[in-house]
Parts: sequence; C-alpha cells; structure tokens
Amino acid sequence: MLIGEPPDTPQAEAHWERSWELLDGGTFAAEDFRAAALCQRGIESGMVKTITIGGLENGIAAFHQRLDNLL
Repeated sequence: MLIGEPPDTPQAEAHWERSWELLDGGTFAAEDFRAAALCQRGIESGMVKTITIGGLENGIAAFHQRLDNLL
C-alpha cells in the first residue's frame, strides 16, 4: 500500500498493517473486486447504455475523455 510516509511508531505500523489486511484479504479483495467484476460483466453485456459515475470516480471520466480526444 502506498502511504505518505513510513510509519514512525509501532502504533502507526500496526495501523497500516491492519489497513493492508482489510484491503488485501478483507473487504476490498472479497467484496469490491467481486462487485467490480459483476459491474464489468453488466457493461460488457451491451444492455447498459449509460453509466453514471460517482463523485469519487472523476479520474475514470477524465481518463476516458483523454482517450476519446486522442482517438
């Protein structure tokens, strides 16, 4: 996991270790990856004509806009 600076105390180290465990083997890996895969299947089905992107996903829209501009 990328963090702003290395942990400088045992408590900080433990904090980031717990965070990594959640990401790598907990909620993120077990739930979010599955949800993303299901979303992708829906998109690839051709049945979804419009996708509304949430406020935290602005980078996705910017990426695709740049691709469109290049193509």
